[in-house]
Amino acid sequence: MHGTEFSPEEALRQAKALRSKAGAPLKRFVAQLLLLWGAIYLGMYGLESLGVAQTGLLWIPVDLAGVALSFGLGARLGTAIRSPEGLWLRRIWASFAFLIAATVAVLLIRDAAGYLDFVINLLAAYALLLSGMALTHHGLIRGGLLLLAVNAVFFALLPSLYAPALAVMGLVALVAGLRSLWRYAV
Repeated sequence: MHGTEFSPEEALRQAKALRSKAGAPLKRFVAQLLLLWGAIYLGMYGLESLGVAQTGLLWIPVDLAGVALSFGLGARLGTAIRSPEGLWLRRIWASFAFLIAATVAVLLIRDAAGYLDFVINLLAAYALLLSGMALTHHGLIRGGLLLLAVNAVFFALLPSLYAPALAVMGLVALVAGLRSLWRYAV
């Protein structure tokens, strides 16, 4: 070849750059979801922890609006959502939606609504972990593990602080979302 040599290091660097560029829209999407759901957690659990409102039935329209906005954000992704990572995200969160619907139905039928928050947050932590693995996004993995730990510890050992702890988790998600948006800005 006319003066060009194959450099494995250069090829690896170019492959990593391409993968990073291709994954940026998905990571921006995840950042937007962290902002959205962080605001929902901060607002809803914040109201509950301040004693302003019992948020029980208020969660239904707020969650439905959050899900609709999440799907709307996902629909804007275009080709990025058809990538292998995007396919995994769709599978993870579609499964999550079905798990949540089944969980809510079973717990309400069995008159165990007191466990709804715990189980839903447990499933959300698991979905965050899986999403982090699918995107090789260590922040999502750490966030999922943190939500898992906070959810379990405060629900089991410090139930009077459960709502404030999850409001703080909402704030953590908001900050993580802002940091990610800044990092993956166009």
